[in-house]
Amino acid sequence: MFLFNSREDEHKKFAVKILLKNLIPERAIEQIRTEISVLSMMDHTNIIKYVESFEDNRYMYIVTEYVESSRDLCDILLQATGDWDEVRPLLPIEDVRKLMRMILSGVRHMHSNDIIHRDLKPGNCL
Repeated sequence: MFLFNSREDEHKKFAVKILLKNLIPERAIEQIRTEISVLSMMDHTNIIKYVESFEDNRYMYIVTEYVESSRDLCDILLQATGDWDEVRPLLPIEDVRKLMRMILSGVRHMHSNDIIHRDLKPGNCL
């Protein structure tokens, strides 16, 4: 993942995922194209915004909004406990409720568009 600033607005940032096509099986490339198509249809505050994608002979480029966050949900959960094996409340209940509302709101939007995420996990929640 790479970070780029907008040419038009120096305060606007984009994340660019660059994939080397010769390292990806053709079937997986088609799945990536399908996922790009799905992402391009999503417009929800809790789903990362798709900007554009393009490819050349060697690479696929996927441009999305840049999310100002140095941590994903997995990092937050590990920081809260310090250890996955330790049994204790990870976060205050109000924080858990807020996070779950945000996640489920995004999932509900996807389901209302007949889309299933298939890889919902803490590492994919920014």
